[in-house]
Amino acid sequence: MSTSAASAEVVHTGSIAHRLVAATVVAIVVPTIALGLRLLARHVLRIRLYFDDWLIIIAWVRSSDCRGFTPQLLI
Repeated sequence: MSTSAASAEVVHTGSIAHRLVAATVVAIVVPTIALGLRLLARHVLRIRLYFDDWLIIIAWVRSSDCRGFTPQLLI
C-alpha cells in the first residue's frame, strides 16, 4: 500500500497544477496591486480620474470576471 501511496504523491507533485495555481494567483494579484497603487497615487496627488483610468478599471473588472474570480468561490 505504501508503494501506491508514494506513486500517487509523485504524480501529484509532478503535475502542472501547482504552476497553474501560481500563474492564476499572479495574474490576479499583480494587476490588482498595480491598479490599487495607481488609484492611491491619484488620490494622494489629488488628481481626478480621467478616461484612461476608467478604461483600466473597466478592463480590470472584466478580466477578473473572465477568470472566474467571484465572491461565491471564496465561500
